[in-house]
Amino acid sequence: MLGRIIEAMKQEVSPTEVRPRSPQTALAAQAEVVAQQGESTGNRVYRLQHNQSPDDATRPLRFIAMGCQGSGNADQLKVAQLMNECCANPETRPDFVLILGDNVYDWGADTADDINIKKCFDDIYLRPEFIHLHNLPFFFLLGNHDENLQNAVRAARRKERGIPRGMHEVAHSYLQDKKFDADTKTFIYSRNVLQLNDLPSYNMPRRYYALIAGEVQIFCMDSNTYLKDYLDWIRQPDTMRVENNQAAWLATEFAKGKAAGRKVILAQHHPVYTASKRAYHNDLGIYLDSDDITELQRQFHIPAAKDTPYNLFLTECLRRQNLEFDTILAAHDHNLSYFNNKNEPDTNYQICQITAGGGGGELQKRVKFSEQKLMGCFLKKTGISIVSHTPHADNIEFTIHTADHQHSLEFNSDAPEAIIHFAEGNPDTHAIKKLFAVVQDAINEYLLFLGDKQDDQNGKFLFFTNNLTHGSDGAERAHHLWAYIKQPHPAALTTIVSDIERITAWTNPILEPAKHSLITLLDNKMKQAYGKTMAELAYSIYSEKSAVDFAISF
Repeated sequence: MLGRIIEAMKQEVSPTEVRPRSPQTALAAQAEVVAQQGESTGNRVYRLQHNQSPDDATRPLRFIAMGCQGSGNADQLKVAQLMNECCANPETRPDFVLILGDNVYDWGADTADDINIKKCFDDIYLRPEFIHLHNLPFFFLLGNHDENLQNAVRAARRKERGIPRGMHEVAHSYLQDKKFDADTKTFIYSRNVLQLNDLPSYNMPRRYYALIAGEVQIFCMDSNTYLKDYLDWIRQPDTMRVENNQAAWLATEFAKGKAAGRKVILAQHHPVYTASKRAYHNDLGIYLDSDDITELQRQFHIPAAKDTPYNLFLTECLRRQNLEFDTILAAHDHNLSYFNNKNEPDTNYQICQITAGGGGGELQKRVKFSEQKLMGCFLKKTGISIVSHTPHADNIEFTIHTADHQHSLEFNSDAPEAIIHFAEGNPDTHAIKKLFAVVQDAINEYLLFLGDKQDDQNGKFLFFTNNLTHGSDGAERAHHLWAYIKQPHPAALTTIVSDIERITAWTNPILEPAKHSLITLLDNKMKQAYGKTMAELAYSIYSEKSAVDFAISF
């Protein structure tokens, strides 16, 4: 069934093509007014509750985080199918879904009832076959495309940009749907407690807001405008209403959350750390005018060079506000990754970040490799992250699932390393751990080599035509191998050796691998550890009398 649906969707008009402007209805106009009133005077902090249960403070928290999904295409549908599967078990069913922005490609919504919101939400997640997503609330925040802040040529197709543009998606929360009329929705979002079992499917009550669930507080921010709000705040602190300035509001509510002993999560579209295409690219001018950039350079003592990304200024702003979060959830980069520098003694800003931008947009590769040892994974794949917290636990847990079902990796906020559950009593466990360590050493050396070259050449090393034995394919092969050895439940030793040899096998019939190619580095490490190359070790599986003999000799 899903295959037929996907084939039909491939015949539809691409969501990035010019779409007809949606006319504004009277109901949509009314929803816009209500949304604007809520921004000015409404509550922004919501406590989530299950069936009015008094024990919510001691319940485990579990939710799906994902962004960059609003394509309305076959990839978004595949991710929706994955989400439906992850919600099937009632024992591990998430409490809600948190959408991290870029909800309507390519330039957001024209009105509160823009047909493209339905195309990218209802027509994907609320399909009859996705029964486990029904009655599951989705909470949204805004991405740069939702505010028409992206490529200048595409942005010119719609003159409206920034906050007014994003507010159409906020206003969509106040439109009547099959379950609630407009007045009921207004009442729901006017209260400071939201009943998770009795909410609309689509929820973005404010442009920025916070959710309190058990011992965790999630700050859902509009990172498109955060730096501008910060500048407004420091320029006129005495006249600024705290609740109507994002930077001031976050500082105030963050302090309250910490004082209450909660874990604090920052959810925003832009990552504070990026290893993807914007790592060497100055995109400040998309979000800030020249005067703002000049002022931020003066405030932060950071020059806006040609390779200064927006996220660098965003990170410095949070650091100067002393806002360090237990976890940061982000998208913007169309891939799945984990970064954690909290155990680094020399870091000036602690980051534990899941980038979950694999919701359905066109995928983006990794271009920055220099912080390799602080990354837990990098997957150029569509998929989701599931975030969970157990009451009284010191850490937050994450599971990254890819839509192709090839990878399911586990992490927690203590460290960047993935969590592997080795079988107790398995006589091969020591050998598997040793092999994984050797392979990881080769992966790190290879990717750090790329990191040095990329840094030296401003991110262009992999694009040079003379790098025929490296390139993006080599990096992707390393990422695939890396994810393979970090799967939560390893295969049998003989299977692992065969799989690693298959993943890393050199297949170019013309060129020999360079001295810094992954297979060369891996063979060198294998010779040091085992006296054999990877291919020789794999062949020895079949040359030994049995798999048991192989394991013993290993």
